[in-house]
Amino acid sequence: MHKNNSLTNICCCLVLEQGLMIGVELVTDKETRQHLSAPHFVDIWEMCKDMGVLFGRGGLNANVLRIKPPMCVSRTDADYTLAVIDYCCDQYMKKQKRGSKR
Repeated sequence: MHKNNSLTNICCCLVLEQGLMIGVELVTDKETRQHLSAPHFVDIWEMCKDMGVLFGRGGLNANVLRIKPPMCVSRTDADYTLAVIDYCCDQYMKKQKRGSKR
């Protein structure tokens, strides 16, 4: 797997796998594992949807992307999905930084 800056350094805390189903927990701080609040999670979730990648939503704090690929998923599909998540997390972080400067 290639390294994605936003995913590994900023907002992804835990990746769970069960068969083909994968859960990606989004957090605000990897050390404390403070979950990403629902409105912020929805921002990332909607950006992914707008780019054509659909995820389920789950977890006790509703901050987990549920990835359930079809049996015929290809490496290209997986790479695109990771690129979309990375891009959307990156855009979210840039948006947060712009908001905190005000």
